[in-house]
Amino acid sequence: IMELVPMHLEDRAAMADVVKAGIESGIHERDYRVIPRAGEVRWLRSRGKIYKDARGAAVRMTGSLIDITERKLAADALRASEERYSLAMDASEEGHFDLDIESGELFISERLNEIYGFPPGTRFAHRDEYLAKVRLHRDDAEKYHAALAAAVAKDGPPRYEFEFRIVQPSGEVRWLRTRGKVARDAEGRA
Repeated sequence: IMELVPMHLEDRAAMADVVKAGIESGIHERDYRVIPRAGEVRWLRSRGKIYKDARGAAVRMTGSLIDITERKLAADALRASEERYSLAMDASEEGHFDLDIESGELFISERLNEIYGFPPGTRFAHRDEYLAKVRLHRDDAEKYHAALAAAVAKDGPPRYEFEFRIVQPSGEVRWLRTRGKVARDAEGRA
């Protein structure tokens, strides 16, 4: 029956090995492409279970088949978009962050770690943990916290930008500019 399936040549080459491995393991799962008409490629996901007799010989395979073309194309488009975004961020040499105001959950990029002098791979589970590690210049700490408080205040501005100094672990003082966009709910809360 597989000979009748208009399978993409690259995927057909691996089909026998995938089916054999599925029979041996007892579970078959595979994504592959078919070409139902010239110029049209569809992605399919095949899943199945292999039933064996008392001697362990495969006697039956049952399963399902679903068209996952739209999901696959969306995943590919997202991956390409993320790659472009990553290249743009790398080219800008700027660090970036994402903060959930309500939960305090924080993401910071590797470049932001580098700017602040944190070791590569440093992760902070919560905004408070992060802020406790950032060494703000003594003359800028109050300004920094006031500017952030104004940015996240109810009905605050949609964007903010300000400069401040940090003191790196080495003692070096660096000027930084931060800017951000604040997403707000219907009541104006950040």
